[in-house]
Amino acid sequence: MIGGMDIRIKSRAESEDALREAFLLISRIWPHAVVEDADTGKVLSVLFPIEAFAGLTGIMVYRDAAARESWGRIGADPSNSNTMIHVIANEDSVTLVLDDPDDADMRKVVQGMETFLANDIFHILAERQVA
Repeated sequence: MIGGMDIRIKSRAESEDALREAFLLISRIWPHAVVEDADTGKVLSVLFPIEAFAGLTGIMVYRDAAARESWGRIGADPSNSNTMIHVIANEDSVTLVLDDPDDADMRKVVQGMETFLANDIFHILAERQVA
């Protein structure tokens, strides 16, 4: 059995935006990543990720199809360590559930999400200037 570590990052980003960015970051590290709806287990089509994450609050991103199959077959076995990341988004935070935060790939994901969420580009209010 392996244990997951929760990394919670404060955020005001919409869930859909946070999940999409998480997938895009992870898929740069894992080019053959497979993503599924965390609630239903349904594999998502992410050819056009603009709408793929609408209405979701969580995703599971697997390194590849073999990792997804292995998780489905044997679950949280040590051989599956660092082959899946669970991403949970809610109104005030994004949580990344991963095995070893010191793993180089996991560090890249955490740092990337921290940078993305720190920019908070989704809640910058435009100011009207009167000339």
